[in-house]
Amino acid sequence: MYTIEKINKDNIQELEFAYNDFLLRAFSDYGFEILPLEFEDIKTFIEEGILNVIALFEKNILKSFLIYNIVVDVVEVTIVHNIADEDTINRKMALMKALLDEVEGKGYKTVSYTMMGSQKDFLMYIAKLGFDFVGQAVVKFEFDNQASLNIFMRVKDRPTPEGFEVVNFDMKYAKDIINIIHKSFANMNDQKFDPRFKTMEGCEDILAKIVQNIYGQFLPNHAKILLQNGVPKGFCMVNLTTENIANIPLVGILPELKYKGMGQLLLTHALRDVLKSVFSGELPLLELNATIDTENIPAINMYRKLGFKESASYPQAYRSLES
Repeated sequence: MYTIEKINKDNIQELEFAYNDFLLRAFSDYGFEILPLEFEDIKTFIEEGILNVIALFEKNILKSFLIYNIVVDVVEVTIVHNIADEDTINRKMALMKALLDEVEGKGYKTVSYTMMGSQKDFLMYIAKLGFDFVGQAVVKFEFDNQASLNIFMRVKDRPTPEGFEVVNFDMKYAKDIINIIHKSFANMNDQKFDPRFKTMEGCEDILAKIVQNIYGQFLPNHAKILLQNGVPKGFCMVNLTTENIANIPLVGILPELKYKGMGQLLLTHALRDVLKSVFSGELPLLELNATIDTENIPAINMYRKLGFKESASYPQAYRSLES
C-alpha cells in the first residue's frame, strides 16, 4: 500500500537515499549531460521553497519521488524517479496523479514535463491523464568535430540586405526583443508547454531569466540582434550551461522576415563569435547546443547547414490546467 507525502524540512532526510540513487543513474538512464545538483543543494532549494518534492512511501520507506518547480504559471516537472525499477509505472502514475491533485484549481495554466532518457517509457501512461506531447530535438556543434568545422567554414556569407545589420546584444532593445519573442513564438508548439509565450508579460519573464543568468551564464557579446534601420527584427541568444557547454536558448525573427535567411544570418554571426572565443582560449567549450521542435523542419535544416548534428530527441509532455 502506497502513501504519498510532500517533502518538507521535517522529512527531507528521507529523500537522501532515493535521490542519490537518481544521481547514480542520471547519465545512463535519464540522458543528463551535466551532473545534477547534489543532495545538499536540493535540500537547500526545497527548504527555501524553490523546488517541490512529492514522495511515495511503501512500508514507511521512500521508494519514488517527483520534483517540480513553478515558473510563473507553469508547473515544470523536473524528474520522476523510482528506485530499483520495482513497480515503476504504478508508482510514477501515483505520483503524477498526486501532482495534478496538488496543482489543479490554483491558477496555474500548464504542467510541463521534459521526458528525457528512459522517462520516454512513461509516455503512453501519462497520456491517459490528459497529457499531450511535442517532439524536441537536441542539436550540437562539437568544436573538436572536424566535419562540423569544415561544414561551417564552407558556409558562404550572404550579403546583409540593405538597411540591415547584426550587432551584439544590448538591453536598450529589451522592449523590442520581448515583442519579437511574443510574435515569433505565439503560434509555435513551444507555447503549448510554455504559455509564457502567449503574453507580453510572459515573454518579459523569459527574457529576464535569460539575461539574469537563470538558465545559465548569459553571454551578451556572443548573443546577436538583427537591426533594420536601427530597429530590432530578430535575435539569437547564447549562454553557458557549464564551463564547457554553451547553449542557444532562443532564436526569434519577426514573422514577416521568416524564411528569408535572417535566422541563419544571426546564427552564423553568433557561432562565428563563439568559435573565435573557443580557439582563442577565452571559452574552453566542447560544444554549442540548441533544442528545436521536431516539426520545425526549416529550423533543423538551418542548424544542419551550419554543421550542427542531431544528438538526441525526446517528448515534451504538457497538460493544460485551464478549463
